[in-house]
Amino acid sequence: MRIPILCTSLAVGFSIAAISCLSENNIRQNENEAEWIKFLDDNTGNEVWQITTHDSKSEVFYFYAQSFTSDDKYAVYRSRRSGNWEVWRCDLTSGKLMQLTSEGISSACIHPDGKNLAYISGWKYYTMNVQTGKKQLLLDFTGKIPAQPGFRPTFTNDGRYTLITTRQNNIHSIFRVDLETKEIVRVHEQDTGSFSHALINPANPDLITYVPLPDTQNDMDLPMQNRARTRLIRSDEGTDKPFLIAPYGFRATHDSWSPSGDRFFFFEKKVPGWAPVSIASIDLAGSNYTRHHSNDSIKLGHGTVSMDGEWFISD
Repeated sequence: MRIPILCTSLAVGFSIAAISCLSENNIRQNENEAEWIKFLDDNTGNEVWQITTHDSKSEVFYFYAQSFTSDDKYAVYRSRRSGNWEVWRCDLTSGKLMQLTSEGISSACIHPDGKNLAYISGWKYYTMNVQTGKKQLLLDFTGKIPAQPGFRPTFTNDGRYTLITTRQNNIHSIFRVDLETKEIVRVHEQDTGSFSHALINPANPDLITYVPLPDTQNDMDLPMQNRARTRLIRSDEGTDKPFLIAPYGFRATHDSWSPSGDRFFFFEKKVPGWAPVSIASIDLAGSNYTRHHSNDSIKLGHGTVSMDGEWFISD
Protein backbone atom coordinates (compact mmCIF):
# COMPACT_ATOMS: atom_id res chain seq x y z
CA MET A 1 0.00 0.00 0.00
CA ARG A 2 1.33 3.43 -0.95
CA ILE A 3 -0.09 6.62 0.44
CA PRO A 4 0.99 10.21 -0.34
CA ILE A 5 2.49 12.14 2.54
CA LEU A 6 1.71 15.76 3.39
CA CYS A 7 3.81 17.39 6.09
CA THR A 8 2.69 20.65 7.67
CA SER A 9 4.12 23.10 10.15
CA LEU A 10 1.28 24.77 12.03
CA ALA A 11 1.51 27.77 14.36
CA VAL A 12 -1.64 29.61 15.27
CA GLY A 13 -2.79 32.46 17.47
CA PHE A 14 -6.50 33.14 17.64
CA SER A 15 -9.09 34.87 19.77
CA ILE A 16 -11.99 37.23 20.36
CA ALA A 17 -14.21 38.81 22.98
CA ALA A 18 -16.68 36.71 24.94
CA ILE A 19 -20.07 36.37 23.30
CA SER A 20 -22.98 33.98 23.28
CA CYS A 21 -24.58 33.00 20.01
CA LEU A 22 -28.00 31.44 19.64
CA SER A 23 -28.97 32.43 16.12
CA GLU A 24 -27.46 33.24 12.77
CA ASN A 25 -28.40 36.91 13.26
CA ASN A 26 -26.56 37.00 16.59
CA ILE A 27 -23.51 35.44 14.98
CA ARG A 28 -23.46 37.97 12.17
CA GLN A 29 -23.79 40.83 14.65
CA ASN A 30 -20.97 39.58 16.84
CA GLU A 31 -18.41 38.60 14.23
CA ASN A 32 -15.14 40.47 14.61
CA GLU A 33 -13.21 41.91 11.71
CA ALA A 34 -10.51 39.74 10.18
CA GLU A 35 -7.12 39.77 11.91
CA TRP A 36 -5.35 37.33 9.64
CA ILE A 37 -1.95 37.91 8.11
CA LYS A 38 -1.08 36.07 4.90
CA PHE A 39 2.53 35.49 3.84
CA LEU A 40 4.67 33.14 1.74
CA ASP A 41 6.65 30.43 3.50
CA ASP A 42 10.38 30.86 2.83
CA ASN A 43 10.99 27.13 2.47
CA THR A 44 8.08 26.08 0.27
CA GLY A 45 6.78 29.26 -1.32
CA ASN A 46 3.27 28.29 -0.18
CA GLU A 47 0.88 30.84 1.28
CA VAL A 48 0.48 30.64 5.08
CA TRP A 49 -2.40 32.18 7.03
CA GLN A 50 -1.88 33.52 10.55
CA ILE A 51 -5.46 33.59 11.82
CA THR A 52 -5.18 36.31 14.50
CA THR A 53 -2.79 38.86 15.91
CA HIS A 54 -4.03 38.66 19.50
CA ASP A 55 -1.58 37.54 22.21
CA SER A 56 -3.92 35.17 24.08
CA LYS A 57 -3.20 31.45 24.19
CA SER A 58 -5.02 29.72 21.34
CA GLU A 59 -4.48 26.39 19.61
CA VAL A 60 -5.98 23.85 17.27
CA PHE A 61 -7.66 20.79 18.72
CA TYR A 62 -5.76 17.53 18.89
CA PHE A 63 -4.50 16.56 15.46
CA TYR A 64 -6.96 13.82 14.54
CA ALA A 65 -9.94 15.85 15.75
CA GLN A 66 -11.86 17.14 12.73
CA SER A 67 -11.63 20.95 12.85
CA PHE A 68 -13.07 22.03 9.49
CA THR A 69 -16.68 22.03 8.31
CA SER A 70 -17.22 19.86 5.26
CA ASP A 71 -17.77 22.88 3.01
CA ASP A 72 -14.34 24.22 4.08
CA LYS A 73 -15.92 27.51 5.12
CA TYR A 74 -15.17 27.37 8.85
CA ALA A 75 -12.29 26.22 11.02
CA VAL A 76 -12.81 25.76 14.77
CA TYR A 77 -10.21 25.98 17.51
CA ARG A 78 -9.92 26.68 21.23
CA SER A 79 -8.80 29.97 22.78
CA ARG A 80 -8.45 31.69 26.16
CA ARG A 81 -9.09 35.17 24.79
CA SER A 82 -12.26 35.45 26.89
CA GLY A 83 -10.34 34.31 29.99
CA ASN A 84 -11.44 30.65 29.86
CA TRP A 85 -10.93 27.94 27.29
CA GLU A 86 -13.73 28.32 24.74
CA VAL A 87 -14.44 27.22 21.17
CA TRP A 88 -14.05 29.79 18.40
CA ARG A 89 -14.54 29.75 14.66
CA CYS A 90 -12.82 31.44 11.73
CA ASP A 91 -14.70 32.15 8.52
CA LEU A 92 -12.14 31.07 5.93
CA THR A 93 -13.79 33.17 3.23
CA SER A 94 -13.53 36.45 5.12
CA GLY A 95 -11.17 35.83 8.04
CA LYS A 96 -13.81 36.99 10.52
CA LEU A 97 -13.57 35.39 13.98
CA MET A 98 -16.18 34.56 16.56
CA GLN A 99 -16.58 32.79 19.90
CA LEU A 100 -19.00 29.85 19.68
CA THR A 101 -19.22 28.70 23.31
CA SER A 102 -19.22 30.36 26.73
CA GLU A 103 -19.22 27.26 28.92
CA GLY A 104 -15.53 26.64 29.62
CA ILE A 105 -14.98 24.11 26.81
CA SER A 106 -11.44 22.85 26.26
CA SER A 107 -12.14 19.96 23.88
CA ALA A 108 -14.46 19.67 20.88
CA CYS A 109 -14.49 18.70 17.21
CA ILE A 110 -16.62 18.81 14.08
CA HIS A 111 -19.22 16.03 14.02
CA PRO A 112 -19.01 13.63 11.03
CA ASP A 113 -22.03 15.41 9.52
CA GLY A 114 -19.58 18.20 8.67
CA LYS A 115 -21.87 20.96 9.97
CA ASN A 116 -22.03 20.71 13.74
CA LEU A 117 -19.60 21.18 16.60
CA ALA A 118 -19.69 18.29 19.10
CA TYR A 119 -18.72 18.85 22.73
CA ILE A 120 -19.55 18.10 26.37
CA SER A 121 -20.44 20.76 28.91
CA GLY A 122 -20.71 19.46 32.46
CA TRP A 123 -22.78 16.27 32.23
CA LYS A 124 -24.40 17.03 28.89
CA TYR A 125 -23.46 16.20 25.30
CA TYR A 126 -24.28 18.88 22.72
CA THR A 127 -24.00 19.63 19.06
CA MET A 128 -24.00 23.18 17.70
CA ASN A 129 -24.39 24.26 14.10
CA VAL A 130 -21.17 26.12 13.36
CA GLN A 131 -22.83 28.51 10.91
CA THR A 132 -26.04 29.37 12.75
CA GLY A 133 -25.07 28.74 16.38
CA LYS A 134 -28.16 26.57 16.93
CA LYS A 135 -27.47 24.23 19.86
CA GLN A 136 -29.00 20.79 20.47
CA LEU A 137 -28.82 18.57 23.56
CA LEU A 138 -28.09 15.00 22.48
CA LEU A 139 -27.64 13.26 25.82
CA ASP A 140 -27.69 14.08 29.53
CA PHE A 141 -25.37 11.68 31.39
CA THR A 142 -26.58 12.72 34.85
CA GLY A 143 -27.22 9.61 36.96
CA LYS A 144 -26.20 7.26 34.12
CA ILE A 145 -22.43 7.04 34.62
CA PRO A 146 -20.28 7.13 37.78
CA ALA A 147 -18.51 10.45 37.15
CA GLN A 148 -18.61 13.49 34.90
CA PRO A 149 -17.84 12.46 31.30
CA GLY A 150 -14.69 13.39 29.42
CA PHE A 151 -15.08 14.24 25.74
CA ARG A 152 -13.33 12.14 23.08
CA PRO A 153 -13.08 13.45 19.47
CA THR A 154 -13.77 10.06 17.93
CA PHE A 155 -16.79 8.82 15.98
CA THR A 156 -17.95 6.16 13.61
CA ASN A 157 -18.31 7.49 10.08
CA ASP A 158 -22.09 7.77 10.40
CA GLY A 159 -21.76 9.85 13.59
CA ARG A 160 -23.86 7.39 15.56
CA TYR A 161 -21.24 6.04 17.99
CA THR A 162 -18.65 7.85 20.04
CA LEU A 163 -16.65 7.33 23.25
CA ILE A 164 -16.49 9.10 26.59
CA THR A 165 -14.19 8.52 29.55
CA THR A 166 -14.68 8.81 33.30
CA ARG A 167 -12.48 8.80 36.37
CA GLN A 168 -13.89 8.06 39.82
CA ASN A 169 -11.25 7.79 42.55
CA ASN A 170 -8.73 5.39 40.97
CA ILE A 171 -11.17 3.74 38.55
CA HIS A 172 -10.71 4.78 34.93
CA SER A 173 -13.40 3.78 32.43
CA ILE A 174 -14.23 4.00 28.73
CA PHE A 175 -17.87 4.04 27.63
CA ARG A 176 -19.24 3.58 24.12
CA VAL A 177 -22.20 5.86 23.49
CA ASP A 178 -24.92 5.30 20.90
CA LEU A 179 -26.08 8.85 20.17
CA GLU A 180 -29.13 7.51 18.32
CA THR A 181 -30.56 5.07 20.88
CA LYS A 182 -28.81 6.76 23.88
CA GLU A 183 -27.35 3.40 24.95
CA ILE A 184 -24.24 3.74 27.14
CA VAL A 185 -21.99 0.68 27.47
CA ARG A 186 -18.87 0.42 29.62
CA VAL A 187 -16.23 -1.24 27.42
CA HIS A 188 -13.19 -0.84 29.67
CA GLU A 189 -12.44 -0.36 33.36
CA GLN A 190 -9.16 -0.38 35.31
CA ASP A 191 -8.16 0.47 38.87
CA THR A 192 -4.38 0.60 38.34
CA GLY A 193 -2.44 2.86 36.02
CA SER A 194 -4.34 4.88 33.45
CA PHE A 195 -4.89 5.20 29.69
CA SER A 196 -5.10 7.77 26.90
CA HIS A 197 -6.02 8.12 23.20
CA ALA A 198 -9.24 6.10 23.25
CA LEU A 199 -10.44 5.74 19.63
CA ILE A 200 -13.41 4.01 18.02
CA ASN A 201 -13.03 2.34 14.64
CA PRO A 202 -14.82 4.54 12.07
CA ALA A 203 -16.39 1.53 10.31
CA ASN A 204 -17.00 -0.86 13.22
CA PRO A 205 -18.20 0.39 16.66
CA ASP A 206 -17.19 -2.93 18.26
CA LEU A 207 -13.49 -2.12 17.74
CA ILE A 208 -12.01 0.34 20.25
CA THR A 209 -8.36 1.13 20.90
CA TYR A 210 -6.62 2.83 23.81
CA VAL A 211 -3.07 3.47 25.00
CA PRO A 212 -2.26 1.90 28.40
CA LEU A 213 -0.22 3.92 30.90
CA PRO A 214 2.46 3.88 32.12
CA ASP A 215 4.26 3.56 28.76
CA THR A 216 6.54 0.50 28.72
CA GLN A 217 7.66 0.60 25.09
CA ASN A 218 11.24 1.70 25.82
CA ASP A 219 11.94 -1.33 28.03
CA MET A 220 13.57 -3.67 25.51
CA ASP A 221 13.93 -6.40 28.17
CA LEU A 222 10.18 -6.96 28.32
CA PRO A 223 8.39 -9.56 26.20
CA MET A 224 6.91 -8.01 23.04
CA GLN A 225 3.32 -8.34 24.29
CA ASN A 226 4.17 -6.32 27.40
CA ARG A 227 5.51 -3.44 25.28
CA ALA A 228 2.26 -2.72 23.42
CA ARG A 229 1.69 0.92 22.53
CA THR A 230 -2.03 0.25 21.97
CA ARG A 231 -4.55 -2.37 23.05
CA LEU A 232 -7.63 -3.38 21.05
CA ILE A 233 -11.04 -3.97 22.64
CA ARG A 234 -13.50 -6.15 20.71
CA SER A 235 -16.68 -5.37 22.58
CA ASP A 236 -18.70 -8.01 20.69
CA GLU A 237 -16.25 -10.68 21.86
CA GLY A 238 -15.45 -9.22 25.29
CA THR A 239 -11.70 -9.24 24.60
CA ASP A 240 -8.97 -6.68 25.33
CA LYS A 241 -5.61 -7.61 23.78
CA PRO A 242 -2.25 -6.05 22.78
CA PHE A 243 -2.63 -4.62 19.28
CA LEU A 244 0.11 -2.21 18.15
CA ILE A 245 3.60 -3.38 19.10
CA ALA A 246 6.72 -1.78 17.60
CA PRO A 247 9.78 -3.97 16.92
CA TYR A 248 12.58 -4.03 19.47
CA GLY A 249 14.66 -0.85 19.19
CA PHE A 250 11.62 1.22 18.20
CA ARG A 251 8.51 2.74 19.73
CA ALA A 252 5.14 3.72 18.24
CA THR A 253 3.44 7.09 18.81
CA HIS A 254 0.29 9.04 17.86
CA ASP A 255 -1.87 6.32 16.34
CA SER A 256 -5.10 6.87 14.38
CA TRP A 257 -7.58 4.84 12.33
CA SER A 258 -7.91 5.27 8.60
CA PRO A 259 -11.43 6.49 7.69
CA SER A 260 -12.13 3.12 6.06
CA GLY A 261 -11.33 1.42 9.37
CA ASP A 262 -9.11 -1.25 7.81
CA ARG A 263 -5.70 0.19 8.76
CA PHE A 264 -4.25 1.61 11.97
CA PHE A 265 -1.60 4.29 11.35
CA PHE A 266 1.19 5.51 13.64
CA PHE A 267 4.75 6.82 13.78
CA GLU A 268 7.58 4.35 14.31
CA LYS A 269 10.52 6.07 16.03
CA LYS A 270 14.01 4.87 16.88
CA VAL A 271 14.76 4.56 20.60
CA PRO A 272 16.25 6.79 21.89
CA GLY A 273 15.39 9.94 19.94
CA TRP A 274 12.89 10.99 17.27
CA ALA A 275 14.74 9.92 14.14
CA PRO A 276 14.86 7.94 12.01
CA VAL A 277 11.07 7.95 11.85
CA SER A 278 8.57 6.10 9.68
CA ILE A 279 4.88 6.55 8.96
CA ALA A 280 3.57 3.02 9.33
CA SER A 281 0.38 1.01 9.72
CA ILE A 282 -1.00 -2.39 10.67
CA ASP A 283 -4.19 -4.21 9.69
CA LEU A 284 -7.13 -5.24 11.87
CA ALA A 285 -5.31 -8.38 12.95
CA GLY A 286 -2.36 -6.34 14.19
CA SER A 287 -0.20 -7.74 11.38
CA ASN A 288 0.93 -6.68 7.88
CA TYR A 289 3.24 -4.14 9.54
CA THR A 290 3.98 -1.66 6.74
CA ARG A 291 6.31 1.35 6.59
CA HIS A 292 4.87 3.83 4.08
CA HIS A 293 7.49 6.58 4.41
CA SER A 294 10.78 6.91 6.31
CA ASN A 295 13.06 9.84 7.02
CA ASP A 296 16.38 10.19 8.86
CA SER A 297 16.06 13.81 9.94
CA ILE A 298 12.47 15.13 10.04
CA LYS A 299 10.91 15.02 13.52
CA LEU A 300 7.30 13.99 12.86
CA GLY A 301 4.94 14.64 15.76
CA HIS A 302 1.23 14.11 15.11
CA GLY A 303 -0.54 12.64 12.11
CA THR A 304 -3.70 11.21 10.64
CA VAL A 305 -5.15 10.00 7.36
CA SER A 306 -7.26 12.42 5.32
CA MET A 307 -11.01 11.82 5.10
CA ASP A 308 -10.72 10.60 1.49
CA GLY A 309 -8.01 8.11 2.49
CA GLU A 310 -5.58 9.48 -0.10
CA TRP A 311 -3.18 11.42 2.10
CA PHE A 312 -1.39 11.09 5.41
CA ILE A 313 -1.06 14.51 7.05
CA SER A 314 1.64 15.22 9.62
CA ASP A 315 3.20 18.10 11.51
